[in-house]
Amino acid sequence: IMKATTVSCSNGFFWEDHLPFFGLLCITKTAELAMYVYDPTLQGDLSLVDFGLKFFPSFLGYLDGYTDATAIAIASSCDDPTAQRLAWWMTGTYFTGVVVGQWIIVAIIAFRDPTHACFMKLIHLDALSSCISIPENDKGRWYAVNLARTFGEDLPQAIQQTLFIMYVKKNYFMVASVAVSIASSTKALIDAVNRAAIALGADVAGAGTWARPIAAPAYSLSADGTLATRTLPSGSKWLLLQKAQSLESDGQQKFSFEVVHDPVDGCWMFGLVTKDYNAKDTLDDSHADEHPDYKGLLMYRSDNGNVWNNGRKAVGLPRTGGVPGKVMTAEVSLVDGQPVRFTIEGIGDVPQDLEWLRTAGPLYFGVLTFREQSAFRLVE
Repeated sequence: IMKATTVSCSNGFFWEDHLPFFGLLCITKTAELAMYVYDPTLQGDLSLVDFGLKFFPSFLGYLDGYTDATAIAIASSCDDPTAQRLAWWMTGTYFTGVVVGQWIIVAIIAFRDPTHACFMKLIHLDALSSCISIPENDKGRWYAVNLARTFGEDLPQAIQQTLFIMYVKKNYFMVASVAVSIASSTKALIDAVNRAAIALGADVAGAGTWARPIAAPAYSLSADGTLATRTLPSGSKWLLLQKAQSLESDGQQKFSFEVVHDPVDGCWMFGLVTKDYNAKDTLDDSHADEHPDYKGLLMYRSDNGNVWNNGRKAVGLPRTGGVPGKVMTAEVSLVDGQPVRFTIEGIGDVPQDLEWLRTAGPLYFGVLTFREQSAFRLVE
């Protein structure tokens, strides 16, 4: 818009007019590289070839929106009536398919993905988004991001720009824009079809998996079983999420998970579970000192530091809150004939120790959630 008075119908923009966009592109891609290198929560570890196939083609999608906008300015600069009509149509489809369709509607849909992989894809951070596992029931959001780009932007703009080339003028910048639209559209369709729920290059063998729910709705799980997202509405009930693998009968064992999404600051608990997992198991939200729903559990609550110990509320610990990306780690020590020793790291200045009288039957690590869309990922 600022350069509309200097744009040429035949030659497009001066080369220096493209420098601000080039600078923004460099900043965005440098930020993506930094997050890829330094973010410890990414699950995927891409090979050099896989990284190149994700990182460099993503420039096409980034460039596509810019070339479409400049194509509108070029068409508007032409005196030809056909060019003027095409400019209005190109503006209308750009506003509908890009501004409203992608930057508003699809952005809202993508942002509801608790892993934010879909939102990263929307803003062309393809290498990052491929390193994150997404729940199976969130793949519809992934399809929406890619298909909206194909049918809301790439195809309409490519058709209208081709008409400009055929009936108005063979502007080389317009030819390049058509080529970028076709390439970007093809890439978006390939990404929509081939994206697996599990992160590309993820090695999750040592992390274990969450137990798969018996009944729905409860939790949706990623394909690798490490990411669980609560789908059950709150309804003043806590819902149990249990690790599938039971603890060994003796010795020391660790349990770590990442807080991927926490709708409310720390409204979740984690600890030990004795009873078998059942997706129908919901617990009342009790503020009393005792409650039968909490028997067979040792649970630390993140938002207030309270501890449920076999049906009784024990002395509280420091609160940790629900910082997205935070990794919680606990260690359990099982020695035959002695109370269970449960040590929580990352709250307060020193690890916090809890003791629990051992009961018969297998023990499991577990999490209690209260809010819909709470999401937790097991880590090694």
